[in-house]
Amino acid sequence: MKQTFNFNYILICIILVLLCAHIGYGQHYVSIYLENGDHLKGRWLGGDDNSIRIEVYEQQLSIPFREIIYITAFDDVRAIPSEAAEKYFLNGQTFLQLDMYDQAKASFMKAIDEYPKYTDAHYQLARLFEDEGNNDEALKYFGHVVKIDANAYSMEDKFKAAGDAYLAAEEYQKAVDTYRLLFRIYPDRYGADEAAYTAGFLLSEELDELEEGLKVLQEAVAHYPDSQHLERASYLIGAAHSKLGNAEMAVGTLTTFIQNYPHSRWLANAYMARGNAYMQLRRGTDAVADYNSVSPYTSNLKLKNEARKKRSESAWTIYTVSDGVPSNQIQAIAIDGQTLWIGTPKG
Repeated sequence: MKQTFNFNYILICIILVLLCAHIGYGQHYVSIYLENGDHLKGRWLGGDDNSIRIEVYEQQLSIPFREIIYITAFDDVRAIPSEAAEKYFLNGQTFLQLDMYDQAKASFMKAIDEYPKYTDAHYQLARLFEDEGNNDEALKYFGHVVKIDANAYSMEDKFKAAGDAYLAAEEYQKAVDTYRLLFRIYPDRYGADEAAYTAGFLLSEELDELEEGLKVLQEAVAHYPDSQHLERASYLIGAAHSKLGNAEMAVGTLTTFIQNYPHSRWLANAYMARGNAYMQLRRGTDAVADYNSVSPYTSNLKLKNEARKKRSESAWTIYTVSDGVPSNQIQAIAIDGQTLWIGTPKG
């Protein structure tokens, strides 16, 4: 992690407190630009009210604050950008102060060209695109930042805001991608649980990507079992299993849901989905019971009619060659006591 400061002499004491707090433990490195144009890179040794101390090529230097125009701290010496990259970045910062945003953007891009892992440049570019309302480009550069160093900046709020904006605009796939990024990178931060569940709901209900929605919802439930969204997620997980042909899993999941949430707004839908799963298992009696249970728990006429249709269809059991019938084409039927004889082209 690193932190960048641009200051004048009046702010020296404040900046010293911030910088020392940031790099107070372990080995850290700094990149310093001086008023005379010199550029120093070295290991941080500490500081006082008037100066900082660094080690450069095994020599200890004390640098007065009044001579410093810019300083950046790094955890790893390998993370220090090239001098050309830093100069482009400094130019970009200057353009920002002058409200010359296009020039600032160009300078930050040149800094990235010189040093692709320049997190500060990526972050500043993302902020500029964010201010323009260009969520796509902003997220691209915010994404670069977290890939390079997820701890460089706290950005869960950026991903949450972008995901919410995509959701409001009904750009559901982009919302899903953004929410999943937040969940994956910051699973323990504020808003991650909401992001995970929302991504699963969108995949399951709006994008009709049942397998992916099932996966995301199962991950959300595993990570956040106490969420307010658990009820809805539990129903959708069971419904997805039913639609995907995982009948045993569907029956088990939906039975637990029906027992745990007897007054749920999704109760009628759960009975319908479990009835469909029972039909896949050739458990017609159980299916009919569930289809009959749909109407009392819903005022949705479409759902009621679907349940009646399914109940009527369940009165018949269809046998095919997969059940041992010689052929799917029946030419004759004869009843012999308790035995039914079927004539097919294959006997």
